[in-house]
Amino acid sequence: MKYFLIISGDERSNDVRDWVDAWNKAIKGTDNQEVEFVPDQGKADAIIVVGGDGKMLNAIDDYHKLKVPFFGINRGTFGFLLNPINSFGDFLRALKNFSQHKVLELNLLNATFFGKADSAVSVEYAFNDVYVKAKEGNETIMGEAISYASEKYFQKPFKGDGWIVATPQGSTAYNHSAGGYVLPLEEKLLAVTSICSMNEPIKEVTLMERVDIIIRRGTAIGYADRKKIENLKKVVITPAHTVKLAFVGSYNYQLKRFQLK
Repeated sequence: MKYFLIISGDERSNDVRDWVDAWNKAIKGTDNQEVEFVPDQGKADAIIVVGGDGKMLNAIDDYHKLKVPFFGINRGTFGFLLNPINSFGDFLRALKNFSQHKVLELNLLNATFFGKADSAVSVEYAFNDVYVKAKEGNETIMGEAISYASEKYFQKPFKGDGWIVATPQGSTAYNHSAGGYVLPLEEKLLAVTSICSMNEPIKEVTLMERVDIIIRRGTAIGYADRKKIENLKKVVITPAHTVKLAFVGSYNYQLKRFQLK
């Protein structure tokens, strides 16, 4: 197996750097290709990410189009997307036995942002969530959230600070802090949640199909994960392709994610 390594600059990742150096020295001059670290991500069978959830999110944003599995090693604080690998032996076993790992396929979202005159200004992918907020200095925005899912259709008016549309993996982040539902990872669902609503709060779960966020009044800013879009009038959100995350069999990622901060 060939691996492309992405590692945080945090000193908590130094042990993994040492393990990689030790392995490269051990196989130098031999024909052992059981585990190989490559400098070109395009030639990798999987991507190893060492750090926290933020590092994993950045790696997915950069390399999701390669369509190879991501394997996280937790050296952050929470890290529910990353495996607890704490020794050189565990590290080597995880890489040598990669085909035995549980692979979870999680949908990205495709978000098309529209500005004035109903023209598309940006198309972005999001792993966690797409959200819309009133521009700083504006008291409120008004509009509506529309789900087009045949079994979970709704059209909800809104006045307040904004909306969040979250994937299952993103539902424990901003969505959870705004009072939204936490969703099972392996379900094709979206959480749609209002932010500081001045009328009836929106707290919905819908099928992962199409959701529109429409701004009728006020100046809004849109976000797809950390990507920012100014002067927004509408967002059309649909499911995109999946990302593969690999987990060792002993790690209960479902339990970990419910141990919320």
